[in-house]
Amino acid sequence: MSDILDTRNLSFVGDFNTQMKEILQYIILPAENPMLQTVYKDLETFFQGIWRGIQFINLGEKYCKRGPEQKLSDPLLVPTVAVECGMRVAKSKERMADRGNLNGRGGGTVNILGCQIEVFGSIMIGLAMKNSDIDCLVNLPPNLRREPIILLRETEKALSQNTKFQIVNINTKSKKPLIVVLHKHTQISCDITFSDRNCIKICDLMIYLISRDDRIRPLMLTIKYWSKIYDLTGNKKMKNFCLQLLIVFYLQQKEILPSIKSLQQNIEEEITGLWNTAFARPISYSNDDTETVYTLLGGFFQYYSNFDFKNNIISLYLGHLIHRTDFEKRHYNEYNLYYNNIRQHLCKPLCTNSFVCVQDPFNHDRNSAITILPHVAMEIVNTFNVAASIYKNENEQDFLKKLLNGPDLNIARSMQTFTMEKMCKYSSSSVK
Repeated sequence: MSDILDTRNLSFVGDFNTQMKEILQYIILPAENPMLQTVYKDLETFFQGIWRGIQFINLGEKYCKRGPEQKLSDPLLVPTVAVECGMRVAKSKERMADRGNLNGRGGGTVNILGCQIEVFGSIMIGLAMKNSDIDCLVNLPPNLRREPIILLRETEKALSQNTKFQIVNINTKSKKPLIVVLHKHTQISCDITFSDRNCIKICDLMIYLISRDDRIRPLMLTIKYWSKIYDLTGNKKMKNFCLQLLIVFYLQQKEILPSIKSLQQNIEEEITGLWNTAFARPISYSNDDTETVYTLLGGFFQYYSNFDFKNNIISLYLGHLIHRTDFEKRHYNEYNLYYNNIRQHLCKPLCTNSFVCVQDPFNHDRNSAITILPHVAMEIVNTFNVAASIYKNENEQDFLKKLLNGPDLNIARSMQTFTMEKMCKYSSSSVK
């Protein structure tokens, strides 16, 4: 695949929307890409050699508002495009209940085979770029289910004799054992896990939220592309998922998106692990915000360039900030499930002594920004300031070219001292 971080291939000609379309067409990995289908088929064949009958789940078109006149190839009109696996379909009763009745689309074939591979992450959400990897959850029936680490070792052993995949990394120390493989023919990386169905639930939530407004997907993709160019996301940096949560929280402040708490009201709980992962899926969410993607993009950078990361927890669940000290002292009745889980020693408290604290929408004990190291936090805040300055000083037509053509060193240097002072002050006063 081409190096999408090389912006010299972009013309930056025309108005903002024209440039945006060119950028998205340049970076997006279409769900119907033949190389993805090849990887899916080879993964299915590989796992069938370990657990007979395993199949991919085709998650279908999720919550799309696309009209008959809109094309899949139009990145500005399609909020999210689901993966079409191009192979046999297996859907559990749970997922049929969740998705099959949406918009009156009932029916479908239920083929319960027990062994399933579910794709989640950026590909299913509709935010996959040409350098994105594939996230997979291997879901086995009770009679085959064992400790994730044992399943990982069985997979590792089988991979050592496989000619189509190469092991890149094995992580056995985290709560979610993970094996990373490279598909040799397509050079596409695959992250394979055997536990934590919460990732599927979070994927469902993000698909729903992104599909609620046609501006959200191009906004998220542009910010994701910007973060890659400035090397803000990745290993030991900010996770892509954390960046997505920052965008959702910003849109909650604009009242473009609802709080997660409001989506969980007046519906039956669905406990996955320790947490309520149920949420209502209203077809429409009314808001009066008529800003363009351009102003929302600039507003995102402005919002976080002046953000008080030091004292606050970013809570998508409530849809507003929480003071760190108040949360630690249990001053929020809305978090009774979290406090009960802590009281019963079922989970550890949310880590609130990191430089940035972004609480997972469902797993309230999980800080999605925990991987952000101090020097990376400083770099992120500094880059937000640079982007906000570009938005302030450039006109609409020149904004994307200036934003995506790499760091403006003069602006960066002028911002660096101010940013270092803020972060050092925070380091000495807040981090235990």
